[in-house]
Amino acid sequence: MMTKTLKYSAITTKIKSMESQLINTEDLIKICSLHSTAEFVSYIKNVYDYREIFTHIDESSLHRGTIESMLTYSKYMDFLKIYKFVDLKTRAFLDIFFLRFEIDAIKECLRCAVDPDLFEFDAKVFQDFFINHTSINPQQLLDAPTVTAFIQCLSGTVYYGILADIPADNEHLFEMESALDLFFYKTYWKYQKKYLSGQEQKIIREMIGAEIDLMNISWIYRMKRFFQMPASTIYSHIIPICTHLKKSQLKSLIEASSIAELDDILAKTTYGKYLPVFTNHLDNASEIILSRIHASQVRKTPYSITCILKFLYQKSVEIHTLTTALECIRYQLPPNEILEYLKDGGQNL
Repeated sequence: MMTKTLKYSAITTKIKSMESQLINTEDLIKICSLHSTAEFVSYIKNVYDYREIFTHIDESSLHRGTIESMLTYSKYMDFLKIYKFVDLKTRAFLDIFFLRFEIDAIKECLRCAVDPDLFEFDAKVFQDFFINHTSINPQQLLDAPTVTAFIQCLSGTVYYGILADIPADNEHLFEMESALDLFFYKTYWKYQKKYLSGQEQKIIREMIGAEIDLMNISWIYRMKRFFQMPASTIYSHIIPICTHLKKSQLKSLIEASSIAELDDILAKTTYGKYLPVFTNHLDNASEIILSRIHASQVRKTPYSITCILKFLYQKSVEIHTLTTALECIRYQLPPNEILEYLKDGGQNL
């Protein structure tokens, strides 16, 4: 125990300092009261950790896609600060997050290829990062004139085999994205077995397992509620890993004949206490629940890799919150409506 405390004491201190830079409720209220993207950028670059990215930028010259890409880039920079601070064994496990960054960028570029009028993405923001750390070229993907050409640009990478057999059209965007996510979680699960051991592996299995369970539950809800997909199709999109959710329970959820039956089945699982979150906040149900799980694990084992994973998750949630707030500001929604849309509606459960 003392060895782990010594190993993680420095990084725990560093992460606490980085956490102090994350947005809080008071900050969010102020952001929701802004009236334009220019005001948003002006506020962000003078208050947050984003200042080093936005300082020399003219806020009136940025479009939404560039702003969102710059916000995401700050997550990569925070990750590198942590990566350079930890030992080689921890770095080996954290290498999986480079895979997550690759897949997120591929998905962003893929959405632009499917519908360039609906989605925006600025690959130039990420170019240096990806050249130095990953095997893909986001700008090349973004310049692809068709989805078929997009997939061809991935030739020679592991992603080509994942996407090559899926029809290259906008009707199969969800299928392509879920295939990429499925690959990530399978690899993530394998990495924790390879690079972690003992108590640390047990902790990470708990956290990754919960993330996989919740991802599966959210997908099942979404596929049944919005796409009315049959069970046979849902099975092909599910991550075949169960931890807190039994295989028999997952099977019952997939084969539920209605949302009401789905709710009844979920209520009897370990995630039953979170049923109101899935019912009322489906879009961000996983974020709400995983934030609590991460916080709980850090309280149990503060001097472990959990502190790193918790911060990285918090940062991802923050980026999602800020980009959503920016979109609401662009559409000039009232501040109270934006705040209501962003807040953790399930925090009192």
